[in-house]
Amino acid sequence: MSFSLNEVAALGTKAARGAGADPAVAAAFGAALVRHLCAGRAAEDIDGALDALPHGPALHGALICRLMRRYRETQGTVSAPAHVPQALARSYLDTLPAPPTATFRAVEEGEVRYELPPLDPAPLPDRIEVPTALLTRLNRLAKETYVPNSDASRAAGAGAGLTDND
Repeated sequence: MSFSLNEVAALGTKAARGAGADPAVAAAFGAALVRHLCAGRAAEDIDGALDALPHGPALHGALICRLMRRYRETQGTVSAPAHVPQALARSYLDTLPAPPTATFRAVEEGEVRYELPPLDPAPLPDRIEVPTALLTRLNRLAKETYVPNSDASRAAGAGAGLTDND
């Protein structure tokens, strides 16, 4: 089944929130998820990032984007204190408005160097396919953000609260 890019980004954002990410990291994850799937990169990178939340590659991918924005502004060198799979790092960098051309290194327990060729993200399609296993996982995590269906939550104002008279 195919989905619009906005549907996938929103689902990815909700899934990241359900896995414990803060709103900014979750939004960056949703955008990177779209770029990752559009580029045909491995869903295992996404699974690994979801496994590690609220820490790990998703958090560090958002950090990499912030650092690369700073790199463009300062024309300096940037080090990111993270280990992120190169394909996932590239997906995050593809979300930047004007993707940078740079080499950066991520440092954690030694030094890991990422050599990224000039980034030129492919044009995005109108719709994309999401692997079934990944879609199931994203939906399961997104459900963690829903308010539980209980009298207490309705009394607190969830849904129509206690005023629903349909």
